[in-house]
Amino acid sequence: MKKLNELYDIDSDVLIKGIKINSKEIEKGDLFVCTMGVKVES
Repeated sequence: MKKLNELYDIDSDVLIKGIKINSKEIEKGDLFVCTMGVKVES
């Protein structure tokens, strides 16, 4: 686990327990990272 200010140059010391790319899996203490989706054409 790391604190947010260890990952980014900010004054916050929020504890990050995990990193998620799926917003439906977010739990308390997680950092959500947005990623570009996949476009499928049929």
